[in-house]
Amino acid sequence: MPRGRVLGGSSSINAMIYMPCAAADYDHWRDAFGATGWGYHDVLPYFRRAEDNARLGGPIHGRGGPLRVEDALDPHPLQRAWLEAAIAWGLPRSDDFNSGVQHGVGHYQLTCRDGRRWSSVDAYLRPAMTRPNLAVRTETLTTRILIEKGRARGVTHRHRQRLLTALAEREVLVCAGVIGSPQLVMLSGIGPATHLRTHDIDVLVDLPGVGENLQDHPTIAVSWATTGTTDLGEQDATHRYAHDRRGPLASNFADPGTGVDPGRCYVHAVRAGEVSTEIRRSPGRPAAVVTQLVSQATTYTTSEM
Repeated sequence: MPRGRVLGGSSSINAMIYMPCAAADYDHWRDAFGATGWGYHDVLPYFRRAEDNARLGGPIHGRGGPLRVEDALDPHPLQRAWLEAAIAWGLPRSDDFNSGVQHGVGHYQLTCRDGRRWSSVDAYLRPAMTRPNLAVRTETLTTRILIEKGRARGVTHRHRQRLLTALAEREVLVCAGVIGSPQLVMLSGIGPATHLRTHDIDVLVDLPGVGENLQDHPTIAVSWATTGTTDLGEQDATHRYAHDRRGPLASNFADPGTGVDPGRCYVHAVRAGEVSTEIRRSPGRPAAVVTQLVSQATTYTTSEM
């Protein structure tokens, strides 16, 4: 399953929606799983330190950090129409889905600078490229963490068909993403013993939780063509974006959106007046509904329970 195998990882290919997560999730991990130090107010200072928000500030948002966050520069008429319709229907307007309350409808903020993607490469890597203690190697896949006497000593990696070893003087940081990191840890012999032995991996630590409990965000898309409006395929879209970074190509293609409190409502995806999909979530856990209204229109309605 290739996932952002490029400098910047998934931040170089995703929809750029800036949403660090719901506060309740962090507190749940802390309280239910003993993740001390991972409560919402524990991690909030680090998000603020990282953020450079063009519109919002404290106490939740930061300014002056390396990661640029801003509003979309040029919302499409279909996006504005959908937003106005959702508000007229009765959904509350949200100007900040990271405020602690995600129930509402509004535009997402994006990890962009002046209408262009601002990935972790832009935020962190490029400013550090001239440091003498940094070497960046592409076309490289890390295959295993070398562990000696219970400590990580380095990594093995494959570079252009050559298997190489890099040793660490102080520490090894595992930053391969939500899927790649546990996979690498299991390849190194740490994980559910029975599962590792099935793949002929020597077991160093029998740790059943590794590779389990992934929480993903599956998407159900309901799309159809629109008439009487432009879309992403309009002929001058490329010219407009090249000229002043405006027009359909300034969109992230997944805006606006709705955060739904499933304790208060259920969600229908509606096509031509017929309910085609019903989405339910457990009470108390927010559900994000992404609408793609440029090029292919998608409409969602919510009903009180």
